[in-house]
Amino acid sequence: MGVAQQDEIVDVIKKVNDEWTAIRTKDGIEGFVASRFLQSGARKAEPQKPVEAAKTVTAYGTRINIRKGPSTGQEVVAMAQPDEVLTYIRKVDNEWSEVSNADGKRGFVASRFLSFDGKPSVASVEAAAQEAEAKKAADEAAASEKALAEAKRNEEDKKAESLVSEKITARNDAETTVPDETGYFKADYLKLVNPNLAYEKTFASGIFKTDRGWNDGKYYLLMDNAAPGTLVKLTNPGNNKVVYAKVLGKMKGLQYSEGYDIRISEAAAQKLQLGNSEKFNVLVTY
Repeated sequence: MGVAQQDEIVDVIKKVNDEWTAIRTKDGIEGFVASRFLQSGARKAEPQKPVEAAKTVTAYGTRINIRKGPSTGQEVVAMAQPDEVLTYIRKVDNEWSEVSNADGKRGFVASRFLSFDGKPSVASVEAAAQEAEAKKAADEAAASEKALAEAKRNEEDKKAESLVSEKITARNDAETTVPDETGYFKADYLKLVNPNLAYEKTFASGIFKTDRGWNDGKYYLLMDNAAPGTLVKLTNPGNNKVVYAKVLGKMKGLQYSEGYDIRISEAAAQKLQLGNSEKFNVLVTY
């Protein structure tokens, strides 16, 4: 005749026997219900056990690898984006933690890229130091550019260009001592970056001056799209020349950043054979 829902209040007409009771619902339906499904008087609410909230951590950096096992040799199963909140499962050891993302993908992340309880991650502390170094390098690059512009206004410009040419020739000769012409960071890039998950984008670039790269093959760049310390591959779209570099710091807030997406070190630009243009395109893979 009808269905009574859990906790629905009904009127008892009479108790038929030990097993059955005649009732009337709030809609006026009269019928019989097994007595064992009825409770007289007000029902006492059972106290609910508090649900412990899952512990979360925040990823620091761009496209942090989530691996199948706690080792850089393990397969990359997913990537965490900047400031992505992950569910913390357990600490594996002093270097690795097990986490899961919003899609339920479970894996392992280097603990240095995780922020626990709002405290800065180890990687963020290192990045802050690198960013300070990058700012100093960018300021020196800006001062160097200003000095070069002033030099072009007088007769000493030709002498300065001659000296620069001699230095570039000497540096090119010194580069032959670098084991791999694509740079010092190639091996680490190939070990850490999964080619199937890598991201590519063409940026408008300029240069900044530093003494690195000419003899040691250590190429650097400034960019906002990746955290300091990220390893990238730089490609000249015009001739497919390639070097591997490390992000030294961000462009945002630096002098002479307007109109440029990134800046690469002078040695990297020379190795990519980008010529003497102040602005050029570079394909970045990371």
